[in-house]
Amino acid sequence: MKKKRKQMCSSLNVIGICLRYTPIILGLSIALCTSAVVSARENGIEISQNINQQKTIQGRVIDETGEPVIGASIKIKGTNTGTITDIDGNFSFDLPAGKNEIEVSFLSYITEVITIGNNTRLNIRLRPDIQALDEVVVIGYGTVRKRDLAGSVASVKATDVIGVPTSNVMEAIQGKVAGIDIIRTSGEAGAKPQITIRGNRSINGDNSPLFIIDGIQGGAYEDLNPNDIASMDILKDASSTAIYGAQGANGVIIITTKKGEAGKVKVNYDGYWGTNSDVQYPKPLTGDAFINYRREAYRTAGLWNGSDDDIKAFSSEELQAIRDNKWINWIDLVTRTGTQQSHNVSVQSGTEKTKAFLSLGYFQEQGIFPNDEAKRYTARINVDQTINQWVKGGLYSQFAYWDKDQINKSLLSKAAVAFPLATPYDEYGNINLYPMVGRADSYSPLADYVENKAYRNEKQLNTTLNAYLEINPLKGLTYRSNLGANLGFTRSGSYYGKNSLKQTTSPSSASINNNNSYYLTWDNVITYKQAFHEIHSLGFTVLSSWTKYVSEESAASNSEQSEDSYLFYNLGAGNASLNKISSGYLGKETMSYAARAEYNLLNKYLLNASVRLDGASQLAKGNKWCVFPSISGAWIISEEAFMKEINQLDNLKLRTSWGISGNAAVEAYATQTGMQSSDSWGFGGKAAPTYKYSANAGNKDLTWEKSNTYDIGIDLGLLKRISFSVDYYHTKTTDILMKREMPTALYGVGTTMWQNIAATENNGIELSLNTINYKTKDFEWLSTITFSKDNEKITALIDGRNIIDQDDVDYSLLLDKPIKSWWNLKKLGIWQTNDTDINDYKYYGTPPKPGDIKIYDATSDKQILDDDEVYVGSNTPKWVGGFQNSFRYKGFDLSVYMFARWGQTICAKYVYGYNPAGAINTGGMQNNIFNTFDYWTPENPTNAFPRPAYNTILPTTARSLYFVDGSFFKIKTLTLGYTLPKNWLDNVQISKLRAYVTANNLFTKANSDLLMNYDPEGNGGDEMPLFKTFVVGLSVTF
Repeated sequence: MKKKRKQMCSSLNVIGICLRYTPIILGLSIALCTSAVVSARENGIEISQNINQQKTIQGRVIDETGEPVIGASIKIKGTNTGTITDIDGNFSFDLPAGKNEIEVSFLSYITEVITIGNNTRLNIRLRPDIQALDEVVVIGYGTVRKRDLAGSVASVKATDVIGVPTSNVMEAIQGKVAGIDIIRTSGEAGAKPQITIRGNRSINGDNSPLFIIDGIQGGAYEDLNPNDIASMDILKDASSTAIYGAQGANGVIIITTKKGEAGKVKVNYDGYWGTNSDVQYPKPLTGDAFINYRREAYRTAGLWNGSDDDIKAFSSEELQAIRDNKWINWIDLVTRTGTQQSHNVSVQSGTEKTKAFLSLGYFQEQGIFPNDEAKRYTARINVDQTINQWVKGGLYSQFAYWDKDQINKSLLSKAAVAFPLATPYDEYGNINLYPMVGRADSYSPLADYVENKAYRNEKQLNTTLNAYLEINPLKGLTYRSNLGANLGFTRSGSYYGKNSLKQTTSPSSASINNNNSYYLTWDNVITYKQAFHEIHSLGFTVLSSWTKYVSEESAASNSEQSEDSYLFYNLGAGNASLNKISSGYLGKETMSYAARAEYNLLNKYLLNASVRLDGASQLAKGNKWCVFPSISGAWIISEEAFMKEINQLDNLKLRTSWGISGNAAVEAYATQTGMQSSDSWGFGGKAAPTYKYSANAGNKDLTWEKSNTYDIGIDLGLLKRISFSVDYYHTKTTDILMKREMPTALYGVGTTMWQNIAATENNGIELSLNTINYKTKDFEWLSTITFSKDNEKITALIDGRNIIDQDDVDYSLLLDKPIKSWWNLKKLGIWQTNDTDINDYKYYGTPPKPGDIKIYDATSDKQILDDDEVYVGSNTPKWVGGFQNSFRYKGFDLSVYMFARWGQTICAKYVYGYNPAGAINTGGMQNNIFNTFDYWTPENPTNAFPRPAYNTILPTTARSLYFVDGSFFKIKTLTLGYTLPKNWLDNVQISKLRAYVTANNLFTKANSDLLMNYDPEGNGGDEMPLFKTFVVGLSVTF
């Protein structure tokens, strides 16, 4: 066989190419291997046999099993000159005078540096690169090799974060980590995504994970410049998060920023510019579509039978406007093509003792609405100083300044239903406040775009300071003290003048709010690690952690400003009798102590245990403290002797863990009943000040939410090309905290109280697969697949009964259903003309007609009333998946990322705009519907929307329309880039230059036709829809 392979290569060497067979993951493929006979330059390595010949070096490269390594790179150290091995692993090249070392490298193997000496023949054995297993993963208050992990931890590299041009680091990893659900529900400039790890556990509490930034709790990830990030580690199971106690109940995301490096100064620039356009939102009816909609509404009422009856369906002014073609798409008028840009410069440098990283960043995003804009300015300085062999310290600091202009979020919904016949501008180009034909009292959706009529601005300065001191007095013993401060300063102001959308004909309104806050943390950690005779390895950690949060707020407002141009900057220019001033204070503290022990036997058997004692000031005496234990273990099966013969197996590890985490998810002072002023009462003919209890009644019996979790997982590595992980988890959360409305007879109107009232259960499975599908010197194809399925349900409520919310669109608490569930009338379709049982039913006392909504009869009594309400869906998806493919051909790179969120229901709020009357019937601007509303007619027997009918209002059953299957698939991101060859850049002192183009939200396919032209990732919102983004970028390293 070897002889045949040599003959084949020999016959092809004439053209300098040797075809070879090489194994890949999913079968056998043909790969190209350039022969070392021909001179060329590929990937920055010059391949030649005549380089200042001093002596000829020959040799062979084999792997750990003795098989030849085909295509291994042989490079003279310090140069780009070298060759590659042939089909039998052989190589030959001329070593220039004065050179004595070569570097030998190949995919998935450790690069070897070989000293030549007097040798002319070399036999080189490459060792597998198990760096992936030896990579250091950041865990709670420490680090550990990836191979030694016993818990469920996922890691994200810097390249994965900056690979997606975005201002928000969490959007960049959407769908790329199993078990973490990330969605951006708002298209508002600078909006944050929603983030949960392994589902929802708490009802009123925040289910977002804890963020640790450079070892300090409480940082704002949205302030981070993505280019400053070195790594992210996501802690998912209880054994990994229990060391953080109550703060880690919903998972922990640890973000480590870049540090300085000794050696040559490294300067990097990364920037992009692009557009935000193609609003993912339905369009209103215009032209013939609107005419037919109005006609149908009048036909249903018996008032229209043909075009001769248009005089009944349309006013004379409307008919004239139709003839004059005054059709207006108000959504097009109130939206625009926005832009976004980002520019970041960083410097890395240092000596052996002093290392520094500095960065400056600017980000600007213009939303799809005028006056919706966010600007962020960031600066970071990270300094590490080695004082002597056993003492070092450092200071990490970041400054983030936000400047945001915001709009009235009802603008889009008003534009959507505005009458489509109008004159939006006068002859001078000014906005008409009353532009609707025949509707003198209908306001223009453009009213807020009149200068100084509507302005809302927020400025925010967030400063993070983190100082540390680390002492290593003995081998293996480390003491580290971290002192951190997050300082926040926010000013929010708003002004809505008379004739704005919010105030319409009411007097102007102005307000300003100032908030100053600080969050202090102080951690003291002692760690001891020691190995004994390469058999035992022990590690111990003890720590204390203190946090304090304080927020001070002041606010003022006034009305009837004398001049619009004052906006909110001169509240004294309003009516003095309408001045309002308020202030507030909130403070809370935590104190914690924790210990962790780690044991490693023979690098095969791992055992970890931890315990944390947490105290929280917001709970009452007797309930302030709680203990959170955890234990985990792992067996690295691939290290066993009986597995050594399986050469294809790189890693096989079985993991299991158990632990308890908690949550003190209540407001500060929730255990206390406060006082507040009330209206004056008259006593003896004189007004006397009075006070009443606050809206929240204190509850001294409040205790911690507790989540009891166990996890079992398997990690598998094969062929140095495949890494696979699977986890199953089960969590029971008890004593769930919720703010409940109290009986009026006992507590008065509107009084609430925090209580421990419920229990939930989560179980699920997570899969992660990373593959090197194909890789040669010139071509590479990598894939990543993630899959998460979380089953969530409420298992107990305070009195064993469902808690039904009276608002049709708010969540109800339902036993055996997810937390975010709806209870409402369930739509089955639309009554058809051939439905023989239509006369058997009554809907709230009225018989239905063909074209009316058909409702599920839960009580089977043929009387549709409120008692027919049932579970109609949950906003929690059944599964979430991601699929990324990355390709590289020479200098070109292509990345395609696809994302799916399946099995959730959304409350499509834009459906509220459905108006069956076909004309104004409730005042205001409700005159139109969307072109995606496929309404019923005798000629169009759809099951989507009911038949329009003049002089009617939306029936009670219409609330069943709001709940829609929100499952979707999208091509989230597509990036094409090109990196210039290094030899092109040497003369201009540039080490790397890459240009790229990226499309975001490129394609979306909803499972439901009812969501046509709407991006379901928006979660049903009708205020700030999502859009498509296209950017071009440049990354340069000097």
